[in-house]
Amino acid sequence: MEDEPGASPPHSIPAGRDFFRTQPGTAFMFERFPIPAGFFSERSYPLAQVVRFKGRPLPNHYFGGLDILHVDTVVERKKPADLAPPYPCSARVPIELVGLALESVEPIPVQVGRRIELWDAIAEVSSTRPSQGWMTITKHNREGGTFDSALTVLPQITFLRRCDGKKRVIDVGALSLSDDLLAKLTLYSVNTPWRHTAKGILRLEGLNDHFVAGAPGHFEEDGEVSKHHVHEPPSCVVTIAPGPTCICLGQSRQYTAHGSPEGGSYSWDITGDGKSRARITAGPLAPTVTVEGTAVSGMANDIPLQVEYSLPVNGTTCTYTIGLTTIDATLTFRNSGMSWDPLNSISPELSHGHPQLGAVKPGDGPTGMCTGYFKNIELKAEIHPNDPALKCSFNFKRTLTGICGARDPSGSFMSAGCRFHCPGGPCDDNPAGNHQDVSLSTAGTIFNVDSPGWDFPATLAACFDPGVERISCLNFTEWLDADGQQCGRTVYWHANTHLRCVDGGWVEISPSVGEGFYACNLDDRTPGIRFDVGVLLRLLVSDSFRDQAIACKAILGAHESDRLNTEDRGELISGLLTIVREHRREGQSPSPVMLALELLGVLQAEQGIPALLQEVLTQFNFTSGDPQWTVAANALVRLGETTVPHVVQRANEADDLEWRTLERVLQSMKNQTSVCRVICEVLDSEPGLKAEDRLVGLCQVGG
Repeated sequence: MEDEPGASPPHSIPAGRDFFRTQPGTAFMFERFPIPAGFFSERSYPLAQVVRFKGRPLPNHYFGGLDILHVDTVVERKKPADLAPPYPCSARVPIELVGLALESVEPIPVQVGRRIELWDAIAEVSSTRPSQGWMTITKHNREGGTFDSALTVLPQITFLRRCDGKKRVIDVGALSLSDDLLAKLTLYSVNTPWRHTAKGILRLEGLNDHFVAGAPGHFEEDGEVSKHHVHEPPSCVVTIAPGPTCICLGQSRQYTAHGSPEGGSYSWDITGDGKSRARITAGPLAPTVTVEGTAVSGMANDIPLQVEYSLPVNGTTCTYTIGLTTIDATLTFRNSGMSWDPLNSISPELSHGHPQLGAVKPGDGPTGMCTGYFKNIELKAEIHPNDPALKCSFNFKRTLTGICGARDPSGSFMSAGCRFHCPGGPCDDNPAGNHQDVSLSTAGTIFNVDSPGWDFPATLAACFDPGVERISCLNFTEWLDADGQQCGRTVYWHANTHLRCVDGGWVEISPSVGEGFYACNLDDRTPGIRFDVGVLLRLLVSDSFRDQAIACKAILGAHESDRLNTEDRGELISGLLTIVREHRREGQSPSPVMLALELLGVLQAEQGIPALLQEVLTQFNFTSGDPQWTVAANALVRLGETTVPHVVQRANEADDLEWRTLERVLQSMKNQTSVCRVICEVLDSEPGLKAEDRLVGLCQVGG
């Protein structure tokens, strides 16, 4: 890749490319080249501030198909330069910026109305106008000389909004630019050294022959708009691909290095005291290494993982080191006591009897506002080492298996109306964000709470079907995830809530909550029925629990087996909406309306969204001061992304309690990316001050 030692240097420098790496923090000064108001959205302010960039890899077609990772800028000399003696002699050649790959170092805050949005930026060469200039090359002796250059850089900058990926592009080359602006966009270098060759330099035959810009020293290109620090290309570069640096005790992670130029060899090692906390189990001489955590770290990043990359041609080596941490977690399960751990900062739900633990019933809790029969638990994880510098991302994971529904005295069981029915299991039951506190406390603890059971809004607190039972018998498997790995033990626990309607009220039978498995037995003697939409709708509004169970079983079976044709599905949804509008029987549990609402969610009936919203906001008693989680709310969550626009449209008109209910619906959606995308689109449409405040807080648009 280099000239042979002692070879005579050429008198002519061929046309070719110069490869550069941008110094992180290179600035583009938008205060001198401001982006106008309204560019990002209708109410965005002008962007007039410094934005700092760093390099990112260019596509390999710039390097003849080779993967060169450290080069982000390519300047092409368009013509050869004849530099025959006597010296000094000079030649002037046209140059062009043909490759540019930069990205913003930090998110860019953009003022939009009263809020701040965060955007990222990517800079490339203009797609409409070339970035051109000139270079005067002067040769002072046989090895090299100096050059002067001027290059007008016309970037195309793509801005990406963090909350939803919304894109805005400004192509500077497509703008009408005055001479003054062009001067501000021009980079100059004066008296910059160059050589025909330099030791260990990146040399790609046919691309950058016989000209090394900047060798043997360094130089700066100085313009009003930017500073581009250009260094002599390194003899070799090796990096380790970004990834999690926390390894759970007894688990392994893989790390991959990228060396340039290609053809070198890799050697991995854990240095210093790190050998006592982790070991390499595979790939010590390969690009990808496997590291196992063998003992808990004493502090963050105390396991130095180093890769050495060696080039076979000249023996040049380069190294790169990252800090790893072996972590562990001690999980403690609690199901008794009048309060959570003092370090647990999860907001208690008073309607669930929080923060009281164990079996609770209506009227329990420190405020007496519990509205149902719940089994409250708290799971605490103590993280080792306890170090604020840990960069691990924690998340509790949970699955469930069990039965949930209602049964009449004859044994007919109906699961409609309970989203936790999962007899085959395991079903995903990951804790909602508002049920976790995963920021390390001063004691290195994080928390998760859960409250399986039955909720009874005021209108359903009584019962009118003697002998009917409500059963929620669930077994949970729960663990702590740290950057995709399980840390600590698996916790197995159960919650059994068995209620029976006696003398117009619910009586709880043998409540149970604790660690270990609980046997859930169910004898379902519900008969089958021929699928006829009209018949099933009549059974749903029957006073007989058994008739309702038969109808629900038939509808759910047809849906789950994909046997519902378009005509039957349309007729069924229309009939369910009619039940919601017209049928009432206060106190019946489950009522035909509850069943219809649940089935609308199961059937993904978008036509039912207005009716479901109406039910959520108007048909339940919120006098407790805490929003109730209703069948209608659960159906909206089942409908997923299609629900979001309808909900966020209420952000300006809903009162505080109504919005708390709608907010909880949005927070319960599994695909929070879709939720944020819709919220960002709504914010662009200027929804009003109240809606803006509510939606920004819900989606964290600035994050």
